[in-house]
Amino acid sequence: MNTSHEAWPLLEMIFPNTSSGHRLLLRLSLTNLRHTLYLISPNETMFETVEDVPNYNTEVSTWWLVFIAMEFIILLVSGHCDRFALNDSITSMCAGILSECFKFGGRTIAIFGYVYIWNHYRLIENEWNSQWTWIFCLFLQDFMYYLGHRAVHEFGFFWGFHAMHHSSEYYNYTTALRQGAIQGKLMAFLVGVSLSCL
Repeated sequence: MNTSHEAWPLLEMIFPNTSSGHRLLLRLSLTNLRHTLYLISPNETMFETVEDVPNYNTEVSTWWLVFIAMEFIILLVSGHCDRFALNDSITSMCAGILSECFKFGGRTIAIFGYVYIWNHYRLIENEWNSQWTWIFCLFLQDFMYYLGHRAVHEFGFFWGFHAMHHSSEYYNYTTALRQGAIQGKLMAFLVGVSLSCL
């Protein structure tokens, strides 16, 4: 899909080519919407090196803002304003931004453990471009995420990292963004390092 300014004829008239608004609107592509909804194929998400992997959070963030705005409008029109509080939503979005800022450190720390275990203790070496590897890793990653998420719910120490996510009185799209700032570091070790053995 063409995501250049030719794909949006009026875009250049509204926003200059180098503006933030221009970049945000370019992210409203069908491909990014499919990434947001996990409607992707294995071939689209197989990369030989880590450097080739796009920043999916950046790609889908504009769609999340659209979903939040749509939800707010639907609740407003349907008369269910009691299910949405602006101050709570802003708090959730700020917590999500802070969480993203802290992820860099958590991923950087976890990658050292990942690389060390991969280099010294890996059990097998899967082909990076095999669909079977993709399917196997999909289920393994999902299972490890389940174990990590269950751990943060079951154990008091871990719950301290995760409780912020459940602290909202509302259940809406912004609540999903409400993450503890250092929860990513914990999950990086619980999920990422365990997968590195493969």
